[in-house]
Amino acid sequence: MPSSPALQLSNLLLHCTFEQLQQLHALIIKTSLDGIPEIRLKFLRRSTEFGRMEYSNLIFNQMGGFLNTEITLWNAMIRGYAYNGPFRNCISMFDEMILRNLKPNNFTYPYVLNSCSQLGLFSKGQRVHCQIIKSGFVSAFSVGNGLFDFYVKNIDSLQMGLGKSGSLDDARKIFDFMCEKTIELWNRMVGETVKARDLFERMPEKNVVSWTTIVGAYAHVGDLKTARKFFNKMPERNVISWNCLMSGYTQKGEFQEALNLFVQMQLEGLEPDSFSFVSALSACSNLSDLQCGKWVHSLIKDWPNLGVIVGTALIEMQGGSEIIVTVLRIPKFLHNNLLILNLEYYVTCFLLNFFINKIERMAFVTTAEVCDANPQLIVSGELRALQPVFQIYGRRPVFSGPVVTLKVFEDNVLVREFLEEKGNGRVLVVDGGGSSRCAILGGNPVVQAQNNGWAGIVVNGCIRDVDEINGCDIGVRALASHPMKANKRGIGEKNVPVTIAGTRICDGEWLYADTDGILISKTELSV
Repeated sequence: MPSSPALQLSNLLLHCTFEQLQQLHALIIKTSLDGIPEIRLKFLRRSTEFGRMEYSNLIFNQMGGFLNTEITLWNAMIRGYAYNGPFRNCISMFDEMILRNLKPNNFTYPYVLNSCSQLGLFSKGQRVHCQIIKSGFVSAFSVGNGLFDFYVKNIDSLQMGLGKSGSLDDARKIFDFMCEKTIELWNRMVGETVKARDLFERMPEKNVVSWTTIVGAYAHVGDLKTARKFFNKMPERNVISWNCLMSGYTQKGEFQEALNLFVQMQLEGLEPDSFSFVSALSACSNLSDLQCGKWVHSLIKDWPNLGVIVGTALIEMQGGSEIIVTVLRIPKFLHNNLLILNLEYYVTCFLLNFFINKIERMAFVTTAEVCDANPQLIVSGELRALQPVFQIYGRRPVFSGPVVTLKVFEDNVLVREFLEEKGNGRVLVVDGGGSSRCAILGGNPVVQAQNNGWAGIVVNGCIRDVDEINGCDIGVRALASHPMKANKRGIGEKNVPVTIAGTRICDGEWLYADTDGILISKTELSV
């Protein structure tokens, strides 16, 4: 029996491309299939999944009287803005629903709460919470989970290292009220509250994540005695469990305990990872024992997957009025045997994270210090400074990385395509021709860039959604902000030399930015 046109169309919508969706749009109008509620909803929802919210908004506004009765259409748009941005449009859509006397449901509130969190609108989120209580949806699992996530993201607890405004008690109340609690929710709540023990003991099922979370929670607030008790009770431990406790010891200055734990970890057959070595070496640097430093370096040499740690270690020891720099080169025949090295128990007084500090300091060396330390590179043109024409945006004023170049003009399609890729610590430099007529970068691509590991974005042009961008943990530079959006023709050139702010920049060069300015170097710098 052949399927109906409506069913066939529904199946097509599930798998169509954006271009095919536009063709289906014309077909739906021509055949009056837009009179079927299921088709209307599926078509609108599918349009939001391509991230083209301008197109979705156009479709939505053409639905006329249906918007006064069908809450599902509003939910589709609210969901689309929550996923694609801008987040403030999600909230505006919600507010308009209320003005039209439409009643939000359990599919509405989680997306609105998430948008409030993303924009830092804590008071607005609390008002939404009040509406949830009045509407009777507070017991719905998706809504309860959304409320819990909202308050957890906004917890004001420097002790827990979150550094955001909010209410720990509110998060706890929501959690206690929820009828259905998954193990993931238990794990998150244990990690977010200083009252961790009570919650942990109430957990009906505990896994290694649960145990590690409770250890990390107590270690982070400095209650190492309790953290160690839970650690000793763990039925199984992974490397993260060991790292949590070691990090706690080093942060509180109990360096010997951290090092003893590092040795015990190896004796139990676990291979340390890079975080284990960072904690151990950080503790060792306070003990200033060069012999232990040599031992540690030989131990690290046995793990080639630790990247830079495997190379020659630069160990700097402060001695009197001079700095002794020792370059340790461990011969191949000394590549360590863990059993033999562990029997030499003098390892309990380790050394030195100086070579790691050398690398870490590079991330914080100011551009002014770089210029002062490399006058010859400035003279040769290998180190150049951009003219001071850029405004600072984003939560990371200091950033650096290898450059990826892009040349466009009042068109942001290629910008979005780049930022949808993995950044791997790179910096995207966009030559937008210095246009001040529209914005070629907005909030949603910057959120994607943050999530995909880009170090920063430099735009020779304008941006918009400034509040949203300033909430992202990424460095952004631009000439100014502008409310108008760019074109979407997909025209531009990738990986080509560009000239911005009086400086020629090539793909693969290195960019260093801080509050003093922006430097371009032909190669990665070592100060």
